[in-house]
Amino acid sequence: MDIDKYRRYVLVIVALTAILAVVTGCGGGSKSSLRDTLRQYLYEKQPSTASEFISFANKELTGYTSRQILDALYDEGKHQAALGHPSAVGVLSQFAAGYASTKGASYDSAPWVKLQEKAIKKRIGKETPTSLWGK
Repeated sequence: MDIDKYRRYVLVIVALTAILAVVTGCGGGSKSSLRDTLRQYLYEKQPSTASEFISFANKELTGYTSRQILDALYDEGKHQAALGHPSAVGVLSQFAAGYASTKGASYDSAPWVKLQEKAIKKRIGKETPTSLWGK
């Protein structure tokens, strides 16, 4: 093999490695990006019905799988439970149930009930939030 062919092969390998690194790096932030997009929607729009959420998800979250969206809803539920917002947890649970139903995905209420119980325990003795979605 002559030196020019060798150099071309090395350049192709380096280029492919660089592309793979960029793609992998961009994909690593997708969970954070989904969480941030979801949280911004909740805080700005203050949705209260599953149909509102489903409409938003179908328009704005097309780059994510149904499972990723349902997981993001549950992660937000954990966040709201830690803040002591049982109403927000309940609404997120309804969003998840409605979204799962429209996508043919499974929905289990048991983990959501546990989150709501956690939120209620955190809520005891605290002031009622001024909006549904606490930060």
